[in-house]
Amino acid sequence: MYPKALAATIQYEYTENRFLGRMLQNKNDEILPMDVIKDYVCIYLGTRGQTLFTYTISIPALKWYSLDPEIDTLLEMKETVWFKRRRYLIEKCKDANVIGILVCKLSGEQTKDIIKRLKELCKINDKKSYIISVGKPNVAKLANFPEIDIYVMIACPENDLYSSRDFYKPIVYPYELEVAFNKNRDEFIDIHVTDFDELLQGRRHYCELSENVSDSDVSLITGNIRQKNKKVCDSKDMSLAERQNWALENIGHNLSNRSWKGLEQKLGETDVKEVEEGRKGIPLEYKNEPK
Repeated sequence: MYPKALAATIQYEYTENRFLGRMLQNKNDEILPMDVIKDYVCIYLGTRGQTLFTYTISIPALKWYSLDPEIDTLLEMKETVWFKRRRYLIEKCKDANVIGILVCKLSGEQTKDIIKRLKELCKINDKKSYIISVGKPNVAKLANFPEIDIYVMIACPENDLYSSRDFYKPIVYPYELEVAFNKNRDEFIDIHVTDFDELLQGRRHYCELSENVSDSDVSLITGNIRQKNKKVCDSKDMSLAERQNWALENIGHNLSNRSWKGLEQKLGETDVKEVEEGRKGIPLEYKNEPK
């Protein structure tokens, strides 16, 4: 009935035409590049959720529809408000002086590569960057780092924490930090890159880093002038007149100025004691509790 229709199939191994774990096939089982989908109307079969949302914002199609079998209704998907929010956060990245690289995915060589790239982006733009790994992030954990102005999270593209507004400081994608700090990228975005693997060298959305950084510009949020700190070097003695300490790769420097620093391990300072038998029973009535 629809000879030109395409179907998306699951693909686990990385190939050139794979996108978000899917590949496009026509009726002859031929693999097609994802770029052809810009001329198609896409229909997602299933319940509305994070997967559909990720496809809607990152795959450029004419239109996106959701067909939920349970309600048997075809709904058009539009994320205009969400994109306005992301453009606002890109401007917040430019205003930030301290960037927290929030690592939530430890496996894979791509994690090391994207961390290195984000650190280089911050360094070029005279921003301090800290690498933070707290397991699964939550509001209480990230509230311990008030020095951080904004977080860039390295995690699965379908992570729903990106859109959460419960945190005290915003959380952005690596792509948004790229748009904010890499002058080689177009600042106006209508399609988002949720998978940070696509930003690495040799991938679909890779872009060379720009070394050209303006001395100052105006914030569209506060209206203030953002002044960049430049490194000044005397050609005679090669000493830096002004520089930032980019060797700070952890939050320990700021913790040293706090009155409370959390639980202290005191390794090697605590006396070793013999093992004692603990309590038995339930909290209402322990068996070894005195009468």
